[in-house]
Amino acid sequence: MTAQSQIADRQQPLVYPEILPGSTFGGEERIFNTPFIVYSPDQSRSRSLVGLVDTGALHTIVPAAILEALDIPVYTRREYELADGSIVAMPLGSAPVELQGEIIPVPVLFGTDPRNILIGATTMEIFGYAADPRHQRFIPANLTL
Repeated sequence: MTAQSQIADRQQPLVYPEILPGSTFGGEERIFNTPFIVYSPDQSRSRSLVGLVDTGALHTIVPAAILEALDIPVYTRREYELADGSIVAMPLGSAPVELQGEIIPVPVLFGTDPRNILIGATTMEIFGYAADPRHQRFIPANLTL
């Protein structure tokens, strides 16, 4: 490599990969919890929750008892593969969710374990966020069509 090509290499701007919604920023494997609110369809009732941000999970999971109390309808059932490789069928609906002061309807799974509350990648994508586990926050992501 010549001295001139070394100088040219140093002058090239650093290029960072785009941050896509639903992704994890910084390559961190750590997880974090964050507050969010799930609303009834007419937004007259709500429930404040704390969920585990999990970019490996497709949908947000809220305990069925909470979604049923808010009159969230089940639209269908879908089969999902769990981390252990087993397959489970879960009811799927849509609920208005508030993250960082913004309310948007998102797909929600009716969970069977009241302790298992997750914010999945689809919700982050819909809100236009990526996860930053190092700082335990959401960051705006590049939205693409």
